[in-house]
Amino acid sequence: MPCDIGYKNFSVIAIPVPQPLVFKKRIAAPTVDAELLERIGQDDPEFLEWMDALSMDPLLELALEKALAAVGDVSPLTFKIENSSLIAEGTYLGAAAKKRAEEIADRVGRRFQAEVLAMVVELLEFEVEITSTSEGGMEVVTIEAERHCDAPVHEYVRVTLDPRRGSSVLFEHFSSKERLAAVKSKFTALAARLGVTINILETKASGSPIPAGTEHTHFLKGHGKKVKS
Repeated sequence: MPCDIGYKNFSVIAIPVPQPLVFKKRIAAPTVDAELLERIGQDDPEFLEWMDALSMDPLLELALEKALAAVGDVSPLTFKIENSSLIAEGTYLGAAAKKRAEEIADRVGRRFQAEVLAMVVELLEFEVEITSTSEGGMEVVTIEAERHCDAPVHEYVRVTLDPRRGSSVLFEHFSSKERLAAVKSKFTALAARLGVTINILETKASGSPIPAGTEHTHFLKGHGKKVKS
């Protein structure tokens, strides 16, 4: 049900899925938008300096390791990270094998993106959970993140990667428009730095100041959801 506590921002987004096939294809990290970097630099130059100094390959290799573990059998392909790029290699015989290779590349690419985005919100100091469901033979991956702190209302981020209905990202329960904008900008820039392009197609913003005495925490599975107002 809708929740009107604090400021929130829901966007319909498009995330191009890398298709590192046939035989060998390299997908390099995109260039981070210069205007976005300038805005972040004005508000938080230390974050920008930290992001620029990130060693990407170890993070991407960890994301790929988690993606491959989630997908399972990826034959006839092999995947690796090389110079901050996702690379898939493989050979096949016949149309059926080619179709399987393309499906595997799509699944690994989408799950890899999910693991990278989960890593992004973790780097922004959120606790993260990833869940997946199958709808119409397609995997829908959901990333939920909650920022644990002493505040009575915890910030919440949800990313949904749905190949049929489209992808979306929700930022919710933020104490101010400024704080929400800052986290959204850092999320977008850090995702691009790690190789995931996020194109905002449509945005709906709403919200109001959080009333004094409101408590709203523990959104992730395994935690009792707590709402008090």
